[in-house]
Amino acid sequence: MKTNKLLSIKEYALVCLAAFCCACSLEIFLIPYGVIVGGAVGIATILEIILPNKLYFSAGVWAFLLNVPIIVYCFVSCRKNFAIKTTVYICVLSALLTVFRLIDLRGLLGAFLLKGDGTPDVTLYSIVGGALQGLSLPVMLSVDGSTGGSDIAGIMLQRRRGKSTSESMLGIFAANVAIIVVGSVVFYFTEGGNLTASLGSLIHSLAGLFVFELVQESVFKGFSSAYEFQIATNNSEAVIERLSTELKRGSTVIKAEGGYSHGEKDIVLCIIHKSQLTHAKRILNEVDPNAFTFVEPVREVIGKGFINKEMPTEDETTA
Repeated sequence: MKTNKLLSIKEYALVCLAAFCCACSLEIFLIPYGVIVGGAVGIATILEIILPNKLYFSAGVWAFLLNVPIIVYCFVSCRKNFAIKTTVYICVLSALLTVFRLIDLRGLLGAFLLKGDGTPDVTLYSIVGGALQGLSLPVMLSVDGSTGGSDIAGIMLQRRRGKSTSESMLGIFAANVAIIVVGSVVFYFTEGGNLTASLGSLIHSLAGLFVFELVQESVFKGFSSAYEFQIATNNSEAVIERLSTELKRGSTVIKAEGGYSHGEKDIVLCIIHKSQLTHAKRILNEVDPNAFTFVEPVREVIGKGFINKEMPTEDETTA
């Protein structure tokens, strides 16, 4: 029971961390310069640009209102745990954005963020903001949650249109680009027809979206990638026992025959996390120094003990 409580606390701490990263990216690096990465928070940014200087029209308020239908959908159609964590993320994100606006966090940090000549480096802000926002979804998926907005829209598209994950992700990407284009048009009019400012917003937003996608994919790989061990050994039972007890990894044994000696051997197949690579090598060296082993990187592993970076399907999300 105590272990479960500690695990739950850790998971919700990660939910809050994901919301904090997204809130910082928006309030410090993106919104003040009209940079829009896309999704529900991108639409919230556009609405704030249209209706500025009002707390009740701020991005935090809009982000929550836009996600209310998403929250309802999650509780109706998804697992309870998934729905609760998604809702907590949305609420914490909205609250943090509102608090950051109240205390003028951007103004407090402004002096530390400007270049030597006192001007903002919007290109750098777009990169940092996109990177921070790109961390949110992988972290949420690692704890069986979501960031709401376009992520849930992708699940809905899979269900109703029978689209694959790749097709859904491509559709979400196209929608994000469309949101960025709309945002640049809005920026053009709110800046009094300043074409330079509008094009700058478009270019920086596309750069932010590129970094967002790049960081998101890199973190996904970090969660799901691993190494495959293939071990030809005469002491398979001891190898399997050590891998199981010390690394908590299962193994598969294949009976084989040596091509030179024609003696019987066991081929032990085991998938381990990258962080376990050194430990696994030490185990093999201690148990059977004469074992023939080769190691291959595995880009993605789907199964117990590893994170699947695919969006949840209907069977996975249905309560």
